[in-house]
Amino acid sequence: MPGSDAISAQLETPASFIFRPGQVYSMTLGEDEYTGRGGGAHFGSAVQVMFVGCEANATMVTVDLTARTTGDPTKVSETPDVLAYDQQSHRVYLAAESGWASVFDRGDGHTTVLGSKHLAEGAHSVALDPTTHHTFFPIPKGTNGNPALWECEPTS
Repeated sequence: MPGSDAISAQLETPASFIFRPGQVYSMTLGEDEYTGRGGGAHFGSAVQVMFVGCEANATMVTVDLTARTTGDPTKVSETPDVLAYDQQSHRVYLAAESGWASVFDRGDGHTTVLGSKHLAEGAHSVALDPTTHHTFFPIPKGTNGNPALWECEPTS
């Protein structure tokens, strides 16, 4: 759409998707509707996949834009917020407003949960260094009560 900040895809699953950065988005998969804010999606350009955190349903949905299909919705913690994708390790990182973080593996056309952990109240952002594959989580109250930046290194 020329002049529009919207990304849209009509999928054959049947599914439709509209994404406007910073605004509310909606995805319909069959009979189910998933909604969230624009910060809850990440486009993995190398694999032509969009990872979508859906607030209303506490799920993450994978949209394969090449195959024009969606993966099964995966339950995540309440209010998924920020996602990051490591193209080299094929890992998806999701931080939720509930303070939980989840890690997923993207391989062979499927996204699978590797694990989830509660980091801290109010910890709902994630940043990724694609060179070291380390993730960074800003924590409102660290161990000494002051804001902190936690760095995590992948173990496998």
